Amino acid sequence: MARRAVELLEAEKELTGAAMSCAARQERRGFRVDKEYRFGPTRGAPRCHLFRGRSQLLVYHFMFGPTTRGVSVLPRDRGRFQRVAVHLANHDVMLSAVSRAPLASCRHKSGGWVDVPWASSFG
Repeated sequence: MARRAVELLEAEKELTGAAMSCAARQERRGFRVDKEYRFGPTRGAPRCHLFRGRSQLLVYHFMFGPTTRGVSVLPRDRGRFQRVAVHLANHDVMLSAVSRAPLASCRHKSGGWVDVPWASSFG
């Protein structure tokens, strides 16, 4: 029984350390991105274009590459995504989706997310 108590104490210490590490990471207030990313069909739009006048940017990486089929977005998920985008906009945050696939493929997969900008980092 004592051996099990020691094992549980060690597991609790490990979990506490992981929780503290997670809390410290969550306290960070963003970070500077020095790499110059370009988006769009000709890769001409700088990343500041994604902000659309807001002070903060949240990028949703839709895992859809140039050679993969990706997953179609379900209508219920589009609705959720758009509600989140409206909420974030009210807090000066722009929500954008970015995929590695060509922009035409992204638009096809988006299924009409007209309120959420979708960019391509293809190439």
